[in-house]
Order: sequence, then structure tokens, then C-alpha cells
Amino acid sequence: MERRTFDGLEERRGLIKRRLRLLVTVVGLSMVFPPLFSHFCPHTAFVIASDSMMPTLKPGDILITRPVDGEILNGTIVVFESPLGGFEAHRIVGRVATERGVYYMTRGDANKQEDSFLIPEGNVLGASYLVVPDVGMYFLVPREIALVATLGLIGTYVFLTFRKGKEVTIQNSTLGQRINKKIRVLKNACVIVNVMLLSSIPYAQSSLSLIYPADTKTVSVATPKIVLENGIEGSSMTGDQGNTATVSVATPVWLAGWTYRKSHVVNPSSGAGTNYQIRIKVNYGGGTDGGEDVYLNGKCRIDFGDIRFAKSDGATLLDYWMETKIDGSYAVFWVEISDDLDASPVAIYIYYGKSDATRISNGTNTFVYFDDFNGSLSQWTVISGTWSTEGGVLKATAGTGRLGLYITGSSLSNAAVDAKITVPVSSADAHSLGTYYRGDGTLSYTNAFFRFYWHLANNRWELKTGSTFVGTNTSLSPEGATKRISSRFYGASHNMYVEDSLVINVASSLGTSPGKVGVNVYNIIANNYLDDFRVRKYVNPEPSHGSWGGEEASYESYDYVLKVSNQGINVWSIFLTESSDSNIARLSNLTIWFHDGSGISKQIQVIDGSYTQTSGGAYSLPPGGTVYIAIAAGATSSDASSIVARLRAMLLSSGVSEELTITFNVN
Repeated sequence: MERRTFDGLEERRGLIKRRLRLLVTVVGLSMVFPPLFSHFCPHTAFVIASDSMMPTLKPGDILITRPVDGEILNGTIVVFESPLGGFEAHRIVGRVATERGVYYMTRGDANKQEDSFLIPEGNVLGASYLVVPDVGMYFLVPREIALVATLGLIGTYVFLTFRKGKEVTIQNSTLGQRINKKIRVLKNACVIVNVMLLSSIPYAQSSLSLIYPADTKTVSVATPKIVLENGIEGSSMTGDQGNTATVSVATPVWLAGWTYRKSHVVNPSSGAGTNYQIRIKVNYGGGTDGGEDVYLNGKCRIDFGDIRFAKSDGATLLDYWMETKIDGSYAVFWVEISDDLDASPVAIYIYYGKSDATRISNGTNTFVYFDDFNGSLSQWTVISGTWSTEGGVLKATAGTGRLGLYITGSSLSNAAVDAKITVPVSSADAHSLGTYYRGDGTLSYTNAFFRFYWHLANNRWELKTGSTFVGTNTSLSPEGATKRISSRFYGASHNMYVEDSLVINVASSLGTSPGKVGVNVYNIIANNYLDDFRVRKYVNPEPSHGSWGGEEASYESYDYVLKVSNQGINVWSIFLTESSDSNIARLSNLTIWFHDGSGISKQIQVIDGSYTQTSGGAYSLPPGGTVYIAIAAGATSSDASSIVARLRAMLLSSGVSEELTITFNVN
């Protein structure tokens, strides 16, 4: 009996030793494992303790972060060491580059304002990787309570370990085994709970940090005294002792996507009216603008595909047709001026400088009548002969005598009929294809009509009405070549041009009534063609070319709209950040920047109606220092836009800041 009692005592002592060793081991591991886990694991866990990030993160959530490398994008949730003390988890809303390094602007999702400080790049501990909801509520139990509970559980564990209950005296019985098992389960449960509670204290100080609202820290610096003062360009008005300002600037209306433009004045002529066609020669290289010639200094496409013409509002496109071009040299355009040229000068713009533009030349839209003979002859009425198109030109394929066709429905008394003719070398009694105007739809000599052509046998230009020669000229023979001809008639005045040179200039009262316009020929010979037939408005004298403006960029620049002065005793970092806006979709380009005469700091930018930059880099403004705010703006339509910006003055890594409001109105 004594031997059995002694053996039981030894067995109990061994059990107590094992359990005490287990307790010590668990306590030791709970103290050592979390720091080791935090050191070797790339992810760090934080417990959310405030509601500043609601509803994204709520108190009791565990936020697991990952290390950050390189620039952090706006919208990223990061955990950082606050300059006011403690840790915070907020969202990145801006990046500020200074001479002292990179700083980030942050804001809690539940907060209406950004944090009152900038976060140095080195203070960022990690970016959001995983959120475990609600589990962290355990770690929000005050540490004192956790410690007392832990000690209590340790005591309970020890008590249960040493306690000798009556139930264990039941030998070799099923009931005794059950009771012993329950006791072991209870003790093991105490061990598990104990481990968790013991872990909370060191773990919260190592890898599982509590993110509480930052404690208040006193910073001994003077409050900034940043003052706004009126500028000398645009219209500016300051208020609230220099804490607010409103700036108004005018911006040119600009064709979206184009880089350059020049203005041009077209002088009026009585009777010209609306939709008058003028010729403009665009030169690729450099030179002095004048008359119909404009020089683009190599800033347009080499094939002139980016050339556009617009009304004086800067946005309404004008119809145009490219007559000819030599890549990298020049191109000739005809532009339809939609405004009235009767009595007042009309201003237009030529745009250039858009590498991805394609040509939108359209003769049909530009002229009264137009045919480049790339299609059928559906707009023509044949008087006589067999006519067809071949390779983009007009030809008469058979016939002798007078042959012709005219534009269906045409009836003009004043016009210019232009075309290109290709004439063979021949001495036959035949004509080149030529122009026909003021006709009645016949080629009878008994009826009045005019026709202008080159006579191969007579070797001369002839203007004839019926059987009467009105004028002739032997210069500028077209034989064996292609020549541009133009028949310009206005009242009794008849002016015939070849390659822009006047060859016949007569006054004839014969057949001044309105009539049809078209093409005629006498006797068909081979290789006799006509192309680019067009009819345009004509008065005599024609509207003339006036002045050309200088090259303009796609915005109006205002060098000094506001002045910012530091009247304090500290160096302050200042920057602009966009707060709100109205109707910015019309802005093709808006840039706001600081400058001090030696350098610039871009702050806010809008390109093609969208922000490319909403916050600027910090500018260090020393005591007594001054910096200027400049703005450049361009728009695609006439309207009004506005941007409200906040000028923030901050002492880096402190909670001291000042905020001023500036409204930029762009009209």
C-alpha cells in the first residue's frame, strides 16, 4: 500500500514538472516568436484602432502591409509613422517633390480634409496588402486588463496543475478516466488562452502595432504668414487680408490638338459677299509672310496634311481644297471664306503642327462647282460628242466640229472657271479642251456664248463668242505640256489667265446674261485632256490679301497674375493643389506654375479637357521671399471655365500649415 502511494506521488511530481516546463516554454515562445516573425516576414501586421478610414478600414481590422519600393501611386493605402507621433493608416492623395526629398500628402477616407502634414518618403512603413476583418478586436483590449487576465490564467493553470481532486482517486474506472480527461482539456484550454494573451503584449509592440489617432505634439515654430498680392497681368483681386484671391484671364479659342497658328486678314471687295474662294500658298520653309504666301518654318507636316483653316473664332473650320503640292516645299490651297467680304475685312486662321492629322481637302464643298473626274460624269449634260473620264481626267473620244458639255443646272453671269489642260504638239486645225461660259446649252454660232482655248493651227489663245474673236494672245503656249487656265468674267469684263498670267483682257457687252458653264473643243485629236474643273465666285477687283499675324502657340500666357509673399520668420514649403473645377472640358491647355525669375515649378495642368497634374511640387519660400504665379490657357470653344485651387504653406514634418484659396477664371 505504501509502495503504491509512493509510486503515485512520483508520477504526480513528473506530471507537474512536465506541465511547468510546458508553461515556461509557451511563455518563452510567446515572447520570442512574434519579434522573430516580424523580423523575417516581409509583411507587417497592424491593428486599426480609429475610424478615420471608415468604411474601408474599421476598428478591429488587421491590416497586413507589404514593403514599398519606388513611387507610391495616388489612392494607395499606406501605414506611416506620423510626424505628430504614433502610426497612421491613410490613403495617398498627392506627391510633393522638394529639394529635401519626396513627401506624400495623405487623407483618411472618412476625413473631409487632407492631413495637416506631409509624410517624408522614409516614414512610410508599408502599403496595404491584406485586410483581416474584426480579428484585431482582441488586441484592442487595454494592455493592463490583458496583463491581469494573463496572470490570473497563469495562476489558474498552476492551481489546476497542483490541485489534487477527489475525482482522481477513483481507480480503474470509466468515470475517473472521463474526469481526468476533462481536467486535462480544461488545463490545455487555459494554456492556449494564456498563449494568446501573453502574445498580445510583446506582439503589439513588435509586428502587430496598434494604429491609434496620433497624440498631439507641440511644435515650436511661428505660424506662417503667406500673403497673396495682386498681379500685373490678367485681372486679379485679393481679399480676406491676402488669404483669398480671384484671377480672371482671357484665353484664345483653339483648334484642339494643333500646336501653332497664324492669323490672316482678307480685305473686302464690293459684291464678293459670303462663301468667296481665295488662294493661299503655304510654304514649308522660312520666309517673310505677305500676299498669298505664308511660311511655316518647317513646323507643319512635310506633306501639308495638317493644314487647317478656321474662322476668326478660332474653332469653326473653313472648307478648303489643295490644288497642288511639292512635299517639303509648298502647297497651294483654295479656301472658302464663309463670312461676308462685301465691305469689311475678314480674319481667318491657318493651323499647323499636328503630326497625326490627315488631309481633309474637299473641292466639292469648297467651290460652286467642282469635278476632278475621278468618278462619273453624272453632274454634266453633253451638248455633242462622246465624253468620258480616263485616269482622273476628262477626254473627248470621238467627233469633229464643235463639241461640248456643261454643268447641269448651272446659270452664272459672274464667275471664274478654272481648269488644267494637257495639249499635244500639233498643227492640226483643232482646239485644246477649253472653258465654255454664259452659254445657252448649245454651240450654235447664232447664239451668244464664250469659249476660251488654245488653237493648234493658229498657235494662239483665243476668246471667242459665237463666230466673233474677242481676244487673242500667242504667249505661253501649252503644247506638249499641262497648263492652268482661268476664264474670269464679271459684267462686261473678260479676263483670261494662263498660269496666273493675264493673256486676254477685254470688255465685251456681247452675251452678258447668265448662262451655263462647261467645256468645249473643236475637232478631236489625241492626248487632249482637261482636269480639276472648278467654278468659283468672282468679282473685279477680287478681295485682296491683307496682313499676316505672327506665329501663335496654343495658349495665352500670363506671366504674373499673383504674387505670393512670405511675411513670416520660417522657410515654408508652398504648393498648389486642385480643389474643384467647372467646365474644364473646353480647355485644350491650361498650366499654372510658380516662377521666381530663375526657375519654374509647374503646379496644375489640364490637357485636352483632363487633368495631367492636380498638385505641384513644393517650392521653398524663405522669410521675406516672393514667388509669382503664372498661367497659360487655351480653349476649344467660347465659354467660361474655372478652377479653385488651394495654396498650402507647410513646415515639412510638422503639423503646422496654412491654406489659402485661389479661384482661376478662364474666359
